[in-house]
Parts: sequence; structure tokens; C-alpha cells
Amino acid sequence: LQYARKFGKEIISAFPSINIKYVEQDLTPLLRNIDTVNNDLIARAGKKVVQRGSLVTRLISSMVLEFADKTGYCAIDSTNGTEIVLGEFVLGSGGELAPLSTLYKSQVYDLAEILNIPKFVSDRKPINSTFGNDKVFTYFGEIPEGFIARDIYNVLDPPLYLIYRKNYTPEKLAKELGHSLEFSKRIYEVVKKQDHRRSIPYFKILDHRFYIRRTVTEISNEELREWIDNSFCFNDIEKLRRR
Repeated sequence: LQYARKFGKEIISAFPSINIKYVEQDLTPLLRNIDTVNNDLIARAGKKVVQRGSLVTRLISSMVLEFADKTGYCAIDSTNGTEIVLGEFVLGSGGELAPLSTLYKSQVYDLAEILNIPKFVSDRKPINSTFGNDKVFTYFGEIPEGFIARDIYNVLDPPLYLIYRKNYTPEKLAKELGHSLEFSKRIYEVVKKQDHRRSIPYFKILDHRFYIRRTVTEISNEELREWIDNSFCFNDIEKLRRR
């Protein structure tokens, strides 16, 4: 809450011309009521709770979307490319516009630096919004001495991009980036295990391809692909490996 209040003040100060208002709403009572009703429904159906759900994230998204619908605004989704590849998103939540979805986490850090985003925002540890745990610690354990979360994503994002976008095998990944085959296989398995979340199956009798028109039109697709291919910090991979 302290972080949110500080962020709100910074945004209001940075963009006075668009008249931003910061308002807080405690959703805890609503959350508890929905959770109680849902657990009661599970019990009456003769089922058991087998894992913790994602009600917090879904409820926040629902409230933001409803607010946006009623007031004529657009709900912005902050999900980035790294989260999509790793499956770090909640089905049934999200916004109406996701401007960071093509950018990987390391590129989001770069963008924050270019835009002079306050350090307390960009240096904040990535937190899982549902469970409140440290994402970097969950995936990698302790960060090597002298490294911050941004350094870790500079190393993680190139393999994720090459597996997801370029269809690299673990063997090719290990050869070109110099990682161990064991590490490459582990990252590869993490990505492939999330395929079902990125492409939700539904009943269909014909093949469908969803075409999403891109927002940026003054730069060609080829130029943007080349920029993305060359924007990762490959030097940091060797730096971390030496640690």
C-alpha cells in the first residue's frame, strides 16, 4: 500500500495535465465473501480444494474493467512478454490494452530507463500479484552477489525469446548461448509446460487463426523484429555464468 501511494503521488506530479486521481478501495470484505461462497459451492458439489486459486487477481481485474466500462476509460494491462512466455498470468483476468506484451522484462527495464521512470518503481523486486512472493527468488533462489533482478532477466530473456519465438531446441540454445545443456533443458521445459495457458483450447470444427492488427504502423514489422532480435543484453549471460 505504501508503494502504491508513493507511485500515485509520482504519477500525479509527473502528468498534471491529464488530471489523474488516486483513489483507494479495500476489497478484502468482497474477497472474503466471494471466497466463502465459492468454497461452499465446492463442498456442496462434493469436491475438495486442491490448490490456492487466483481470486485476488481476478477480482481486481473485474473491478478495474467494470470501472472502465462505466466511466468510458480503458483498462491497461501491464503484462509483459516474459510473463506470457513463463505463464505468469491469470486466466480470466487482464485489461483491454496490453502495451508491454511484446516487450520482455529486460526490455521493460530498458524502457523505464529511457522514460526516466523513478528508481523506486524500476528497482522494485518483481512480485507475484496473487501470492505476494518474489518472482526471481521463486525461479532462481538467491541472486548472486552484485546482481539485481534486472541482471537476472537480462540473462533469462534471450533463452525465453529464442525458445518461444525462434523454436530453438535445448541443444541449439546451449551451443549458441554457451549455457549448459542441463540449464537449457530446464528453461525449455518451463516454457513448453505453459503452452496450454497461452493457447486456450476450445471446441472448433475448422482451423482458426486470430489476426491482431498491430498498433505501431509507421515502422515495418521487419524493422521491429530486427530491433527485438538485437535488443537483448547477451553480454550479461557470460557475466553471470562466470559467477
